[in-house]
Amino acid sequence: MAGKSRQELGISGQCHLEETIDAAAHILSSMNDELCNPSLWSSSSAASGSTGSADANHDSSAAASHATAGGALDEARLRYKSAVASLRKVLNEIPNSPQETGMEVEADQAEIERLKERVSIL
Repeated sequence: MAGKSRQELGISGQCHLEETIDAAAHILSSMNDELCNPSLWSSSSAASGSTGSADANHDSSAAASHATAGGALDEARLRYKSAVASLRKVLNEIPNSPQETGMEVEADQAEIERLKERVSIL
C-alpha cells in the first residue's frame, strides 16, 4: 500500500468497509439460521430418554447439519476478521501517504473521519 495517495487509500478503505459489513451480515444470517433450525439444537435431552435406531439416525443427521451451518458461521467470522484487518491496515497507512493539496486534503480528511466513525461503530 506504500505510495498510494490518500484518495486511493480511501477508495480501498471503502471497499474493505463494505466487505466488513457484508461479512457481518453473513454472521448474523448464519446465527439466525442456526437459531431457527431446531435440528441444529442440542438433542441431548431427547437422546437420553430413548435408545432407538431412529434417534441415532436423527442425531447423526443433526450433527451433519450442525457442522454445515457452523461452517458457514465460521467462514463468515473469518471473512469478517480478514476484512477488519485489511481496513485497519489501510487506516494506519493513511497518515504516511503522500499529501494532496487544497480541497483534496479537506475532502480526504472528512472521508478519513467518516471511515473511522464507521469502523468504531462496527
